[in-house]
Amino acid sequence: TPSPRRTGAHARRQPLKERRLREIAEYDRLGRERIGVLSRDAFLVAGLTLYAGEGGKRDGEVLFANTDPLMVRFHCSCRARTAPSWG
Repeated sequence: TPSPRRTGAHARRQPLKERRLREIAEYDRLGRERIGVLSRDAFLVAGLTLYAGEGGKRDGEVLFANTDPLMVRFHCSCRARTAPSWG
């Protein structure tokens, strides 16, 4: 019989996960500091790159497989801001 999940005050620390989350937060901060606001062209390139890795096209529909809400929001923003450039 599996042991019950530990939650709340009984949860175990996860040092590797905590370290990874700190690293991600630091990279996010460095990226914002280094890049700042994306130009329209840079936004288009970032959106096309994301689409190439996560998207598809079938029967006139644009598909996007990533379920991360921030990625979906970014993809939608790219489409809205650069729609004429996508063909």
